[in-house]
Amino acid sequence: MSTHRALSCQRWTVAVVFLWIVWFHGVFQLVSVARPVGFFNAGLLVQFVNPLVLCAILIVPGDKRFLIPRDPFQFLLLAAALVAAGIGIGNAAEGNVREYLSHLINALIGYTMYSLGRSLPVPVFEGRRQLWTVRTVLACSALSIAALHYLDSLGYIGRFAAEGYSLLLPLAHGVGSSAIVTLASLGLVGLSNKRGAYLMVAVVLVLAWLLRGPRIGLLTKLGAAAALIALLLVSLLSGTASTLVQRAGEHHFVDRTIALFEARSLEDLDAASSGRIVEMRAAVAPLDPLNLMVGAGFGYSYPMTYDEGVEVLHNTHFSPLTIALRHGLPFALFLYAFIAYWLLISAIEARRTRWTVAQTIPIFYLAGASVYSLTAYVVYVDLLFLFCLGHTVALTVESRRARLSARVSESFA
Repeated sequence: MSTHRALSCQRWTVAVVFLWIVWFHGVFQLVSVARPVGFFNAGLLVQFVNPLVLCAILIVPGDKRFLIPRDPFQFLLLAAALVAAGIGIGNAAEGNVREYLSHLINALIGYTMYSLGRSLPVPVFEGRRQLWTVRTVLACSALSIAALHYLDSLGYIGRFAAEGYSLLLPLAHGVGSSAIVTLASLGLVGLSNKRGAYLMVAVVLVLAWLLRGPRIGLLTKLGAAAALIALLLVSLLSGTASTLVQRAGEHHFVDRTIALFEARSLEDLDAASSGRIVEMRAAVAPLDPLNLMVGAGFGYSYPMTYDEGVEVLHNTHFSPLTIALRHGLPFALFLYAFIAYWLLISAIEARRTRWTVAQTIPIFYLAGASVYSLTAYVVYVDLLFLFCLGHTVALTVESRRARLSARVSESFA
């Protein structure tokens, strides 16, 4: 089957993916405004919508053979899900049935998204569909951040933080094609007050600069650099990046970042990291060495003690640890090593053969998402994460095949 025929056979499936992007990175951000004020836990919608996406992918017309494992990593994803499902039966028996099913479904969706991306050796992030998706995500993000700032100014939010992660796709699109989209994405990320989002932006900009193609224009480079410098200056001069107009506060991301380097004890480090150290220690405390190696399975929970009381949690903000809790430390380490390997190989290939904008978008997205995943659990929640991993692998393999084929043809010419 030709590469373009492969995309044609999956056009309806890819359309489902783009609809999900509009939902998760766009509409969901608007709905999430209700969460900080205690009106509605929008996160429950993700657990409801993601299974519908899996059903839609299975139902819509198209070639479903991409679900048959051929890639060794597909077999690994399936094996990891199978083992975690078996081990997690005990967790479900203890009452964590909803979490067990949620983790199982997310693992199956993750396998499906990686397999779909792996089956598409031609870029999908292009054309009018991509352009309107980026515009929709930008518009929804701007409205949600503006609404959160307004609620914060009224005192309804105790600690401000907007979802800057939703701007990763517009940023990955903009750095190769549009200075306006790049500047808009940077500005909105700057207002999010999320250190993970700032690291995400820095990685994408540096990677885009290093690749030097798809022909990143001078205006885009200068605009991105100016916006980044302006963001840092405003954040340093203002009391906090979260309330640029309203008031100074103790949650200034620069102060907390500096505190990370000045920490002299675990208590200092935990305070500077917003309680992440205590969270990680609480997550691994119930585990024995065997659990650390093979995982505690789907539905694993641990008690987290706060001043207000004890809460039962199932994830941590540090994605590698959350994956290790369910699938074991070896799988978590291999997953991130696998991502790093293909990011390196694809970046080298993209620079060597001057990939188009659409080809580099999954690289930028995967790089930014991987960094952000160190501060929030997104690997199996954001369906684009594993889709872009599979898509990056497919594009890189196809590019190398075409380059080697051309070299062989030249040698016989």
